[in-house]
Amino acid sequence: MPEIVSLNVKLDNDNTKPFTINVENKKFINSVIVFGEDNTITLEQMKKLQEVAAREGDLGVLEACDLNPEEKINLANLNGYNEYYDIKLSKDKKFFEVTIKETGTFVCDPYLGTIKKDFGVREGVFVQGSDIPYGNESLIMNAKKNMTADERNIDYDSAHLKPGDVIRIPVEEVSIQDSPRGFWGRLFQ
Repeated sequence: MPEIVSLNVKLDNDNTKPFTINVENKKFINSVIVFGEDNTITLEQMKKLQEVAAREGDLGVLEACDLNPEEKINLANLNGYNEYYDIKLSKDKKFFEVTIKETGTFVCDPYLGTIKKDFGVREGVFVQGSDIPYGNESLIMNAKKNMTADERNIDYDSAHLKPGDVIRIPVEEVSIQDSPRGFWGRLFQ
């Protein structure tokens, strides 16, 4: 359910006018523009928010599907993803190349299922039947080799990724809604 956020638009003559925007999540605003604590934005920033909110033709609600790749990376960093992942956009701008970072002593490395949950990736994207697309085959197959026989029989979500591993995720599949799984989320993954 979208919520209404009220901002102040600074006009040329040092006056302000009220501006409201419907958003799925308030953090989406900060992934598109940067503004001060007093909720004051420029006229250009207002226009930018309106343009982004209208991208998917939903009458101006700013939601995850409206964000471009750079804005999705900004949102991920606002949500603390940069603590666990290094996210870059591929040269062709079709994929996020996500490098698993070294974490603290007590934080477990992620499984493929953790990556799917953190990045909002739906079932059947990383593994499609017997096919592993997007250049992830060697990564996932190597991670699966390190699994126990019982884990291998369950599914690929149990494939354990290690620091330095790079997984490619199609940009259109990423839907960041919250913070990534940290200590507790990875402990019970």
